[in-house]
Amino acid sequence: MLKKRFIIAAMMVFLSTFFLVDLSANQTNQEMLFTCPHPGKWVISVWLGQDNTDTGQALATCEQEIDFAYHLDPETQNWLRYFTDIPEISNLLTLNNMQGIITHGTEEPVPTPTPAPISTPTPQVDTDFLGLQESIRTEGEKAWFDIAVSVYDIQTDQMINVRGDEPRLPACTMNFFVLLSVVIDLQNGLYPETDVGELISQTIYGSNPDTAHDLLIKTGEGDVFRGIDKINALLASLGLQTGPNPALFDHPPGYGDTESRFGKINNSITANQANQTLVKIYNGEILSAEWRDYFLEKLTGVKPGLNHLIAAGAIGGITSHKNGFMWDASGWVDNDIGIVTFERNGKQFAYVMSLYMEKIPTRLADVPIGQKISRMVWEYFSNKYQ
Repeated sequence: MLKKRFIIAAMMVFLSTFFLVDLSANQTNQEMLFTCPHPGKWVISVWLGQDNTDTGQALATCEQEIDFAYHLDPETQNWLRYFTDIPEISNLLTLNNMQGIITHGTEEPVPTPTPAPISTPTPQVDTDFLGLQESIRTEGEKAWFDIAVSVYDIQTDQMINVRGDEPRLPACTMNFFVLLSVVIDLQNGLYPETDVGELISQTIYGSNPDTAHDLLIKTGEGDVFRGIDKINALLASLGLQTGPNPALFDHPPGYGDTESRFGKINNSITANQANQTLVKIYNGEILSAEWRDYFLEKLTGVKPGLNHLIAAGAIGGITSHKNGFMWDASGWVDNDIGIVTFERNGKQFAYVMSLYMEKIPTRLADVPIGQKISRMVWEYFSNKYQ
């Protein structure tokens, strides 16, 4: 459904550049954005005003604040974007009269306590779950490298995290969103599963950046940069490109030197953002039950040598996950994000975990601590749900 809506919106924007809108709505000839979005919603808007108007200035004519906008260039067939909070990666800089765009209204803020320097959960979180958070924090402080962890209890809708809102180097965990985009395409019937099923398996099995690159081109309708734009639009639709640390897909992992969209900057995501997406998948908010089960089954097909973090700790569960491993100038990066399911007396339980570790001085030196944290999380859930 998400993909279908996105295609329909793109077609409407494209057509709106060729067809007149009802100018009777602008009797005063005042410059305005025709049709403004509601908070948290997408809408097709048309700029009625001077050519070459600054995009920010045009969007500001709406009473509702707009956090981002997209326009499909009819000549290049690439998406142009405007992010209110990230001007350095925006390339939709001006609007012409009668130009159609997709706009998104800024979410209405939900009152929350002022965040502490290290992310802490709300007071409603169970005391024993908070105890797990402090145990994870203690283990993280013992490490001589950088750790961020986010854990979500599907049964209670409660989350704990340690440094969960800090931007991380995602490595190949960013290809999780490429995989998700392809599965959304399959759900919407854009191409048969036989076109991509083996590529999906190979990408997951060995965390293969080359087969992920092929999938990015596939979901981008034959163009890698169109694929990059599509992944960023997916991140935006999931609510991951708002706030102080927006998620960003600059380049396919392994291809940063040749296929960077925004000038060879790092891909970025937080542990909480990764968890947020995994929770939505498990709860059926992105995929139908059929395609969710398909995706989760595929994500269990990781080769034994890469089951060294979340799966190694969750010894009695089934782990659907995506790894990410790379060398960075600051040290090694070793990440894992996934959903762990298990049964007790015929009933299924689940939790979501995202583990990001970087600045590791020696290859795989993080594994003992990463496994210990995963085992602590597993033991908590295994003991709680009998």
